Amino acid sequence: MIDASDPDAKPDRERREGSGRVIVDPLTQLGTVNQLLISLDYEFTRAMRYKHALSCVVVACRNGDELTQGLGDAVAAAVVLPMANTLKGGIRTVDHVFRSGELEFTILLPETQEEGANIVVQRLKALLRELHDRSPAPQPLLTVAAATLSTRGVNDGEALYAAAKRAVG
Repeated sequence: MIDASDPDAKPDRERREGSGRVIVDPLTQLGTVNQLLISLDYEFTRAMRYKHALSCVVVACRNGDELTQGLGDAVAAAVVLPMANTLKGGIRTVDHVFRSGELEFTILLPETQEEGANIVVQRLKALLRELHDRSPAPQPLLTVAAATLSTRGVNDGEALYAAAKRAVG
């Protein structure tokens, strides 16, 4: 997993491409951690300026090592891509979804308070459960959780992301 507080942290796929500036994941066409950090700063600043809500949802796979060992590179096609497409389909057009780790996704929900974030979490859990019930691929054990601007200790965008990561465990 990527530590957002480490400015040198880059996903393996970015290192393989030789650039710390990759902002679109080539497999999923989602934003990368680099784009997530830029968007967190922008959306947090916007939320503070206009006194709007902002929420962050993290979807994390708890058995990533097991899946990677069993599937190797095929994990991307069998697990990651269907999850990415499901997440993209389960959010509003104003929301932003990122591939924030090998088997982790982060979603920014502008102008969304805690109640709305909890609804999104429940919707995504149901969509992902449906996806994996239909799929013959090995099942990822997923945790989905959210944090909002009202979460204790959130004083910037990266702290919001860190709070959401703590919420998934």
